[in-house]
Amino acid sequence: MKISALILAAGLSSFSAAALAQSSVPDPTKTPGALNPEVTQENIQSTICVPGWTRTVRPEMAYTQRLKRIQIAMSDSDDRDMRDYEEDHLIPLSLGGSPDDPRNLWPEPWRPADGMGADRKDELEAVLPRMVCKGEIGLADAQQVFRGDWREGWKRYVGGNGAPGRRAGFSMPRMLAAIHECSGDAQANLAGMLACGMRLRNQHRHQNDGNDAGLR
Repeated sequence: MKISALILAAGLSSFSAAALAQSSVPDPTKTPGALNPEVTQENIQSTICVPGWTRTVRPEMAYTQRLKRIQIAMSDSDDRDMRDYEEDHLIPLSLGGSPDDPRNLWPEPWRPADGMGADRKDELEAVLPRMVCKGEIGLADAQQVFRGDWREGWKRYVGGNGAPGRRAGFSMPRMLAAIHECSGDAQANLAGMLACGMRLRNQHRHQNDGNDAGLR
């Protein structure tokens, strides 16, 4: 995917240092979320509900890595260690979030003070797309969960399935998301799916070393 430098420049032009303190929720004036116009309620069965579809729109790692470095450098957080953050889509790709708009990307901490870090949001991201594809919640309503305080959505849709604050890892929700993604491989066989899953797992490990790949 070719990423225009203009997108990056435009998204960062209004980005202030106050946006990126170690918080589990981004500053909504700086990271309000942005949508992918190619995804609508009418076409979800041919876009986000297709296994592997998010891989077709995910931005290049070089772009998200560069954006992460810039945003952390512009933050007022004392923690500048890239390994402590995941460059995350506020509205996930699996719910029609924009892949490359900086207004939809921010360095999400793994271990914020309230314990509601990146893994907790991953859990919510594993639940809501399935609900959308089953018709249990509308696409716009699911997107709004992330535009607001996603922690409230976690309490409602995930709840007590895990205590906040555990160390980030390749959690079961993340693994389920990987399986959904890998099942769309051209060679739909067990060996191909396992190989794809291992690639995603290794990407996740590299991400914790400061290189972003992401599953969403």
